[in-house]
Amino acid sequence: MDNQNRLKKFKEKVFTRSMVKVSIFCMLCMGFMYSSNKLFYLNVSASMPIGIYARIPGDSYRVGDIVTYHITDDVLELSLGRGYLPEDDKGIMKMKDAMLVKTIGALAGDTYGVDGRDEFFINGKKVGGIDEIDSQGRRMPVQRGKHVVEDGKFLPYAKPVNSLDGRYIGTVPLDRIECRLVPIITTWGE
Repeated sequence: MDNQNRLKKFKEKVFTRSMVKVSIFCMLCMGFMYSSNKLFYLNVSASMPIGIYARIPGDSYRVGDIVTYHITDDVLELSLGRGYLPEDDKGIMKMKDAMLVKTIGALAGDTYGVDGRDEFFINGKKVGGIDEIDSQGRRMPVQRGKHVVEDGKFLPYAKPVNSLDGRYIGTVPLDRIECRLVPIITTWGE
């Protein structure tokens, strides 16, 4: 067998072993995500990178942390009314089940808002734009003007302009955060 064939066989062997390891890892992750321990979180929303995240419990958060949190009643009502969140077969979404994944864009004392040119700012830095109209042609509740994040709250943020985040819903109480998330295997959708 010449060197070319040996190299080809070696590459095939390495690829096959790698795929087996990745498959086993993914199966383990899926098992942990649906177990009572909930060590992992699967994000399927396009507003944050899609993929598998490790769940990190705690109650100390920083700007830039990715978190999963329970949405507030007013956001639940808006989301269900517009079809942003799925309902069960009876048309019901329980509050405990309604969660979003976002980055903490600002904490107590930080400023945020949308200016007259429809640009979204956090602490004076432009971080994105806004969509005044959603994909179904309905007006969005834009947070115009300058606002200060109150004690005990955070500003949820995601890069996509059509993400249901602080530029539209404002701040959220910190006690709504379930956990911090750390990306393990993620990718942005196309």
